[in-house]
Amino acid sequence: MEKVIELYVKASDRLARRAKGERGQGVIEYVGIVVVVAIIIAAVILAADSFEVGDMIMSAIQSIIEGITGKIPGA
Repeated sequence: MEKVIELYVKASDRLARRAKGERGQGVIEYVGIVVVVAIIIAAVILAADSFEVGDMIMSAIQSIIEGITGKIPGA
């Protein structure tokens, strides 16, 4: 019976040490960073839609093309 208890204590000690380790923690941190960046990108896209930034960018690109070629794109 002593041997069984000794084996149980050793096994539970090993499991406790593995559970406390930082193995795999880096992956979780990277996933967290990716989630935060995705939220920021989504917020920027939503803000751009509400302030018509896309139209402003398209207008600027068209004026640059017009300045270079002398023609209005799509006309």
